[in-house]
Amino acid sequence: MDMSASKQPCHKASLGGGHEGKFLYVVVAQLAIALGPNPALAASATERCIQQFNEGNYSAARDSCTEAIKRNPADGLAYHARCSVLLVLRDYDAALADCNQAITLKTRVYEAYINRCAIYGQLGNYDAAITDCTQAIKLNANDARSYNNRGMVYLYKDDYDHAIADLDQAVRLNPKSFESYTLRGDAYRDRGDQRQAIADYSKAIELNPEFAWPYYGRGLVWEESKDLQKALTDFKKYAALAPSDPNGLKAIARVTKALGQ
Repeated sequence: MDMSASKQPCHKASLGGGHEGKFLYVVVAQLAIALGPNPALAASATERCIQQFNEGNYSAARDSCTEAIKRNPADGLAYHARCSVLLVLRDYDAALADCNQAITLKTRVYEAYINRCAIYGQLGNYDAAITDCTQAIKLNANDARSYNNRGMVYLYKDDYDHAIADLDQAVRLNPKSFESYTLRGDAYRDRGDQRQAIADYSKAIELNPEFAWPYYGRGLVWEESKDLQKALTDFKKYAALAPSDPNGLKAIARVTKALGQ
């Protein structure tokens, strides 16, 4: 049985664009919290930008934030919000410039550091990402997002002990974070702790059955432990939830062949 495809580190497997897509999914899930609740009425271009962001209308949000900045170049919240929008749109250089401006204007600074940590993570500048997430933690040690994103960066660096320590703290601060459980499952899986990886992936699925990645991660662990029928079930679920990622179908074909079906 050829198991080579399942031996890759889980966090480096593809999710609609490789680890870039996976990191970004975590950020997307959290930035709506960073920008705050939807205003009942968009009284300003900045508020309209935030409302559009939270509704998932990212192009319109970018345009509204740009309008707000044109009206008031000192509107730090507009830079902060547009940074978030551009991060989702994967325009990382522009997002970085806006995050820098939000920090210069001292607007929601620790959240701007969280966002800039995510941007540096996307750009592969992991040391800068860790520095920014650490600065966010110094400014507010009770926000799970900082630990979550720093744990993700440590995971990219294959520093599993630090990744798990940060994700432990993220889960303590936000026990409902299916993203943090998923990332910690990746760290345990990459470190070779199959039992704990299964537990974390299963908890993530319990918290959000529609989140695709933990099915793939758990499927890899089942495959590695030669519990192929369970692996096949999880890979099928992953393929259904993430049809754009070819890894799901590849895993199904690989395990089906190993089962002799």
